[in-house]
Amino acid sequence: MQRKRFIKLEEVDFETNLTKEDIIKIVGNYIQELGEPHEIDDGILYDMMPLPTQIPELSFITKDPVWYVDVIPIKVKEHFPDSYETLAISDRQKRIVYIINDHGRIVEIF
Repeated sequence: MQRKRFIKLEEVDFETNLTKEDIIKIVGNYIQELGEPHEIDDGILYDMMPLPTQIPELSFITKDPVWYVDVIPIKVKEHFPDSYETLAISDRQKRIVYIINDHGRIVEIF
């Protein structure tokens, strides 16, 4: 049986380095640094083969599995409810490693 690439947080049935609380704390710190209120989507996903592992030119970003968390500024959501950004949090490094915009493009690398 082939393992799914994306796994919902609730369906992860193996040990990971980060817990839901760890992930929410990392996201909360990021939002606090931005200084404006954001909404955090509760559909957290685990990706065993994130985009940088699939494209050799991007492999320098990370080779780790990542957690994806969607966030959207409250003031933006009022006008563009699907204009979120996705934080990619390395399960091994325990930090945000890149951000994907609502068009699926990596827009920031940490």
